[in-house]
Amino acid sequence: MDDFWLTRGKLVTRRGIIGGAVRVARGRIAAIRPRAPKGARAIDVRGAYLAPGFIDLHVWGEPEVVAREAVRHGTTAFLSALGPESPARLLRDVEARARGAGAGGAEGAACLGLHLEGPFLNPVRSGALPKRWMRRPALAELRRLARAGGRAVRLITLAPELRGAGEAIHWCAQHGIAVSLGHSEATAADALRAIDAG
Repeated sequence: MDDFWLTRGKLVTRRGIIGGAVRVARGRIAAIRPRAPKGARAIDVRGAYLAPGFIDLHVWGEPEVVAREAVRHGTTAFLSALGPESPARLLRDVEARARGAGAGGAEGAACLGLHLEGPFLNPVRSGALPKRWMRRPALAELRRLARAGGRAVRLITLAPELRGAGEAIHWCAQHGIAVSLGHSEATAADALRAIDAG
């Protein structure tokens, strides 16, 4: 069943909850209409709420386990999070976790890649993360991590006030890795410089 309509649902949209039908083609929302066309393959969902799947950008745990569990609560895709570790251990973890990227899919939520929550964080704002492994951004380490993860490294959280952060942010922007500000004591000026860097 590659192309079908879900009918008589309560659709959660940006304009509110509306009645209607949703066309699903190859696993994606393809159309929203007041009703399905006559003769279309349809599944009557009788007042059930229909919403796009959530994409969780920060999930801890083995991708295979997360893929099975997350989908039960409306998450259809996620980034697998890794935190600060020693350089050697983090490199090994990135390599191993990158192999798990793509887990799920038909059997659960899809792992879209990795979110590195560190190691380039401010230890003053470590929260629950191990401050002993937090360090200033270094392009050489960033390049090794990105190479180890291949295209799986999609997001990195760093503290933009740390020396070397601007260069790291700019490098990430050039290589398709999104950067998030976190575990930081950044001032507004630090944050604006980070935005300017990419």
